[in-house]
Amino acid sequence: MKWLQNKQRKIIKILAGTGLVLLLANQSKGDSIFRGARGPTEWQLDSRVTLNERSLNGFETKEVINNNILKYWNGQENGVFGFISIPYKSLDNGTSESRGLGDISIGFGPRGIVTNKFGSGHYLPYIGMSLPTGNFNSKPALGNNRYDLRIGSGFTLYTSSKKGELDAALEYTKPGIGSNLQISDNLYGGFLIARQLSARFRAGAGLIGNFRANGPKEGDYILTSRIAARYTHSKKWHAEFWGDFDIASRNMPSGFSGTLALRYNF
Repeated sequence: MKWLQNKQRKIIKILAGTGLVLLLANQSKGDSIFRGARGPTEWQLDSRVTLNERSLNGFETKEVINNNILKYWNGQENGVFGFISIPYKSLDNGTSESRGLGDISIGFGPRGIVTNKFGSGHYLPYIGMSLPTGNFNSKPALGNNRYDLRIGSGFTLYTSSKKGELDAALEYTKPGIGSNLQISDNLYGGFLIARQLSARFRAGAGLIGNFRANGPKEGDYILTSRIAARYTHSKKWHAEFWGDFDIASRNMPSGFSGTLALRYNF
């Protein structure tokens, strides 16, 4: 009888940890310095490494995610924008580990600039899709085993001197397109206020958050503070760091994470 109880507790822990991993995967979006502006060239390779450590109901999960994003944009004032995001994950829920390809995302949309005497506004709206390329049967699961529709935009407002900026992002995710899955929609939003500190260095701070709409998780949320720093080595290379610290949540894993992004323009 004691053996059966121990076995049941172990199974519950595995299931809870797996669910925690899936929740973490859904809150890994981010926004950054120059969020709505195009790069200096038409192509950019954005390689990010994120370390997550979060917990929910006493169950802790650690993640290491390498996300490689290929971006394209054209036009000086108006043009088009597109991306493909290919994540590689290393997950640990305390009882099991898994490594491999995650769910690939693709998206595209218009881009543009609005300029006046006060400064300039840059925007990158898009429509995209997350594809079920990650292994859903691994423990913890590397993918969500569904198609998710994503609609969003990035924004950047510069002061006339370009030394100050406001960056923002908004994204609505409709999960399980073409299926009967009962999953809540997700609304993500965030902003950064940043300042140029030297010719090569910028820093800023802001808030990001996720809110569940409709479905069984309606009303669940998480609010996170973010600090950001960017170092520009040259027109071709720059690096950016984000530190995220969760400050309020309801039924979503909370803790902290750090991301280092290296970007190459070509």
